[in-house]
Amino acid sequence: MRGGGEAERAQAVALLRRAAAPGDPAAVADLGVALLAAGNPADLAEAVALLRRAAEDDVATAHNALGVLLLVGRGVARDPAQGIALIERAAAQGLREAQRNLALAYFAGEGVARDLALSAHWFRAAALQGDAPAQNNLALMLLAGNGVARDEAAAAAWLVQAAEAGIAAAQAVLGGLYRDGRGVARDEGEALRWLRSAADAGDAEAQDSYGSMLAEGIGAPRDEAEGARWVRRAAEAGVANAQSNLAIMTLNGRGVARDAAEAARWFRRAAERGVAVAQLELGRLYRQGRGVARDDREAARWFRLAADQDDPAAQAELGVLTREGSGVAQSDAEAAALFRRAAEGGHRMGQVNLALAYFNGRGVAQDDGEGARWMRRAAEQNDAIAAANLASLYLVGRGVPQDLAAAVRWARASADGGEPHGQLILGSLMLTGQGVARDDRGAARLIGAAAAQGNVPAQTTYALLLLCGRGVPRDPAQALQALDRAALQNEPAAHRVLGLLAESGAGLPRDREAALAHYRAAAQRGDAPAQAALARLASAPALLSPNEAGAQICTP
Repeated sequence: MRGGGEAERAQAVALLRRAAAPGDPAAVADLGVALLAAGNPADLAEAVALLRRAAEDDVATAHNALGVLLLVGRGVARDPAQGIALIERAAAQGLREAQRNLALAYFAGEGVARDLALSAHWFRAAALQGDAPAQNNLALMLLAGNGVARDEAAAAAWLVQAAEAGIAAAQAVLGGLYRDGRGVARDEGEALRWLRSAADAGDAEAQDSYGSMLAEGIGAPRDEAEGARWVRRAAEAGVANAQSNLAIMTLNGRGVARDAAEAARWFRRAAERGVAVAQLELGRLYRQGRGVARDDREAARWFRLAADQDDPAAQAELGVLTREGSGVAQSDAEAAALFRRAAEGGHRMGQVNLALAYFNGRGVAQDDGEGARWMRRAAEQNDAIAAANLASLYLVGRGVPQDLAAAVRWARASADGGEPHGQLILGSLMLTGQGVARDDRGAARLIGAAAAQGNVPAQTTYALLLLCGRGVPRDPAQALQALDRAALQNEPAAHRVLGLLAESGAGLPRDREAALAHYRAAAQRGDAPAQAALARLASAPALLSPNEAGAQICTP
């Protein structure tokens, strides 16, 4: 039995044969085109003969169909020049399919010299006659500025017509325009509607875009599971960006089970096809040993591939490895060059690291002014670490004029971003009332938050507040725990305070040798008060009293 579609085609061919029997040129051409469309190799010679007969009678559809056969050498000897001549004849007769075919030939340079302006001209001619594929192609040329002036609004208008005619590719692009507000007012609901239409029609890239919007809750309530399902369909269809997106979802457990090894596999598939973000993220997995064995050399290889595509984040990551000599040859100059590329691309980590290179003279001539300039660039992009560093520069006047108000402003911006260094700076200024109203409770709250994030100097400062009952209830036991943690991380101020407590017997058993050990640990790291304590004990063996030690510890 024949399938329904095949039976219908056979019936249509039979009807066309009866219509063509009297020799009507248009009917002969229609029969030839129908036989070509049926795709039966046994009918090809007859189809060519019919088209030649109709072409001799100047039937446009015959010129166009025969021209296409001559272009590709199907059923006839390949003759691109003659094929183009026939298609041009049909296009001049106003046949929109021929106009579209001629536009395609000019776009590809097939049978004619490539000419994007002429391609756009003929796409427009066909589009004006309602040819949906031509409308889509003209829109793409308008979006890219190929052969015509770039015009996103005009492109969107043509895409609407093609999309409404059911062209899935047009629906996908139109959805992207509505999502991004290009050529049309931004409308996430319309974006989702058109992307869904294209996705349902099997457009894999639209499936990726639609799924990503669902997962993010853009244009519809967030549905990570449904979003991941659509992205997976696109990824399994071979869309490289979808493979990268699915990897990100899998790495973070969004809509799918969290699985770093599975994420690495999807990142690798996308990375091997040149997706820069996948190369970057795969490099990070190798750097961290997540889902793959840790391997700085592999990390550097993937970072470099992404960096060569001008991915600023990859340039910054590769700069860090190059500065460390991890996985690549160590080179301060190469690291600084990578940081500069990332920084000039607007990447905050690159800007911070380039600033540090200038401050330390690593790979570039030492220049505090340049260091401060790049640190400010990062801080102005709301980088909380850079804001804290900039606050420190304003406090001491390094690379910038000393400016207490500016220091407070940037420390507050950093603290508001949850950065522990910024919290410590602002809290410390609040303890002394420098540039800001004195507020012991507010200071303790900020410094305690920084300490809880593992900031070692903040742990020491918070311990002092606990020892002295300043801004928080006095709690010597908790203070000693915090000091011990900080001292284990070689914080000199923590060692000095523990030395004072051991020397005086305030909160610790009085122990001269333990005090000397703590003072030496602090002094070796440049702590001037600890160095003075060592000198004092060397010249006068008397130990401090608890009150004397307390005065040193708790003096504002």
